[in-house]
Amino acid sequence: MSNDVYINYSSKNKAVADCICSSLENRGIRCRIASRDVPPGVPSVRALVEAISSAKAMVLIYSSNTCDSENTLRENDPASKRHIPVIPFHIEDVAPTPEIAATLKCGSRREKRILRRNSMRRH
Repeated sequence: MSNDVYINYSSKNKAVADCICSSLENRGIRCRIASRDVPPGVPSVRALVEAISSAKAMVLIYSSNTCDSENTLRENDPASKRHIPVIPFHIEDVAPTPEIAATLKCGSRREKRILRRNSMRRH
């Protein structure tokens, strides 16, 4: 299933991720979020890689919990390898770790086109 946005977050920030997911979906932006969209019987790693690969962008819920979460960092890797823009959504004033900074593509032309296209879809 194709999706517009994959939401990457630490399990400690699940409430924020669910709120962002709901807000985006209310605007017609299709989201995938691990806690909800891993099909039963499918290995979770494969399901996550497929979800990330089909996304046009990744929203990274960024906090100190993100820095401590190996799973969150691991999910950035497929996005980076496929040149999928990673859009950080800071919920704390925490500087990106070197690993996360390497995957952030904020301000790229592709990211701006995706955001513009999705905002036009709402009107």
